[in-house]
Amino acid sequence: MIEYKTECRLCHNIIVIEIDDQDDFEAKEVGLNLEKWMGSVLCESCYTYKETGHRPTNAPPMRDFLFG
Repeated sequence: MIEYKTECRLCHNIIVIEIDDQDDFEAKEVGLNLEKWMGSVLCESCYTYKETGHRPTNAPPMRDFLFG
């Protein structure tokens, strides 16, 4: 496994992406530069915001709080 560390292009939080060696080799074989691609990655929170327009909350749902 190869571990790439990059930051989200919107919120600048650190993202760690693990890529299998075989996948990395195949990407380089077809000419995909993963280092360049990593600069355009979004974290899950920013991706959800981009797709839906709503930011997900970090707080657990109230139901989990009441019944937990």
